[in-house]
Amino acid sequence: MKRISVCFLSLMILVGLSACSGDPDARLQNEWGHIQSEFTPLIKNADRAQRRELRERYHEELKKLVDGLDPSRLSNDSRVIYAEILMELERLPESENILIPLASLEDKALRIRALKSLMRVSARRGDVESLKKHYADLDSALGGDMKSSASVLLEIGNSMRDADLDVALELIDRGLAYPLPVEADDLLYTGLHIRFVDGGLGNRERGVFLDRMAREYGDRPRIKAQIDKKRGFLAFLGTEAPELDTPGTWLNQDTPIGIKALRGRYVLVDFFASWCPDCRNSLDGFKQLGRKLGDRLETLMVSRIYGFYADEETPAVRGISADDELERLKTYLKKKQVEMPVFVAHDEQAHTRFNASAIPHYVLIAPDGTVADLCMERVHGFFSRVEALVMGE
Repeated sequence: MKRISVCFLSLMILVGLSACSGDPDARLQNEWGHIQSEFTPLIKNADRAQRRELRERYHEELKKLVDGLDPSRLSNDSRVIYAEILMELERLPESENILIPLASLEDKALRIRALKSLMRVSARRGDVESLKKHYADLDSALGGDMKSSASVLLEIGNSMRDADLDVALELIDRGLAYPLPVEADDLLYTGLHIRFVDGGLGNRERGVFLDRMAREYGDRPRIKAQIDKKRGFLAFLGTEAPELDTPGTWLNQDTPIGIKALRGRYVLVDFFASWCPDCRNSLDGFKQLGRKLGDRLETLMVSRIYGFYADEETPAVRGISADDELERLKTYLKKKQVEMPVFVAHDEQAHTRFNASAIPHYVLIAPDGTVADLCMERVHGFFSRVEALVMGE
């Protein structure tokens, strides 16, 4: 924490010097720049506990800055900065009230910046209609050429995944249509994943999409690693399903289950964790499918020892023993009335064998023992697809 204290002291000195300026624009821009340059790298490189403390300090300094300024005395350029700081502080109505008049000015550069910020405000508020309006206005202001705004579109699209998937995908697609700088790799990583998982693409289309991403960004190690994982996911289709014979513990089952021993029937394997919201959200649908197709479909669940435990009602408990975690999981499964066999792997080998790089991860195994279909993270229409395939429709 010594480094943090030294940097924080230097920030306070700079802020104090800047406050002596009688020019509110200079004060805002100087102090905003100092706060950003000091806190951004610290927050990025801090551990979880330090990051929480740093964010609190960061917001305290932002609040001091905006509360000490009169926005009516600021230039239009500075008002955009002022509004963006208010947005950081989640003072969204105030931010919006400042930005809306600026989005109607004749100054094109200023109007474009205000519209981008308004899109961010609308996304944070979950106001889809306002977001669509500001997006259309930005598109018009740029004459349809969104190249300079590609990163912003990707950022907002990623953030809208749970609020409105159709809008999210439209923005992500538009952002991915333009070359993205290395500085946008975090946004690219997330946008690529959402497009692959939630984009409604068939597996052939997914392969074409990954090929395009590889051509454009295959020289960036983190992006390439993600593309390679997803190519492995697709390549798993049609292969012989591996066994669940790595070190682990079977629950609701006295003896280990062999995948080969189940040939002649369809088998659907759900890789899940109690701390995973999407796993929990799809659990009832998975159980219902198993009950409905019980005479034709065998259902299994796979989890693993993670070194911590959490569920809907239990905040994350870290540093627990494997035995404690296993007991907590047993209690959770009993509460959720999970009666099917559950394999709790002691390490990540089973997940690696089944290409489960994101959960929930579903593997449908055909009666001949080959992988017939896969689903990663979001179910969408996968259960209906499984039902149709198992019923021979």
